[in-house]
Amino acid sequence: MSQLKQVSAGVFKHATGLWSKSLTANDKPSQATEENPTYPYIITDVDQVVPTKEHMESFESKRNQLDKQMPVGKKLETLSLFYNPTSEGLLKKILQSDWKETFLNNNGADQLTFYINANDAIQANDVPFYKLLICRVCLGREGLDFTQPHKGYYKVKDLTQISTSFLYTFRNSLLPYVPPPVESSPLKSSSSSVNSSPAKTTTTSTSTPSSPGGEGKLCQACTKINSLTSRFCTRCGNPIKQ
Repeated sequence: MSQLKQVSAGVFKHATGLWSKSLTANDKPSQATEENPTYPYIITDVDQVVPTKEHMESFESKRNQLDKQMPVGKKLETLSLFYNPTSEGLLKKILQSDWKETFLNNNGADQLTFYINANDAIQANDVPFYKLLICRVCLGREGLDFTQPHKGYYKVKDLTQISTSFLYTFRNSLLPYVPPPVESSPLKSSSSSVNSSPAKTTTTSTSTPSSPGGEGKLCQACTKINSLTSRFCTRCGNPIKQ
């Protein structure tokens, strides 16, 4: 079972940069601005996905195996690619087991699509579930381990080639935002959720002027305590004073 770990401000900036840089992949035009580098989406939270020791050993073993199998003159590529999980149930399965086990009986599908551009990954699955995963994917041999039917994405066959790095929470700045009730955010508030289960680990933070209890940043609009790295409230979407 992978663990979710709150990130520092520096890691939050790094994760945001990975999303931002992906928007110009393949010379695709981007409408991102300095104020919002992931336009039209706004990252409200980032969790680091910490895999089990067994999973990391399996991933490294698979990478070494693929490296030895590469044709002469070809180098093994490991890319950071995006996947939009479409539902809480699917996200929990990915984090609590692994990619291969989750999609073993995926209607007979033997390939899973990962996107180069974070926004493309979201728009390919137009559902109101605002979570996005970024993964390290060892591509291996084209035609055998993966295919690239379009320059914007890859279809990966062997799902042991995947290691999850970060889980993003985001909102769409182009849509009117209606703050959900606290209980309607299952990943954050339910006792059976990913983030509130033993899989979620947090680091102790010191008290700040905007967080009376020392737990994070206080949203002045709805009084929710957010993580110290949050720029926007994960409940109501309002900007949080830095």
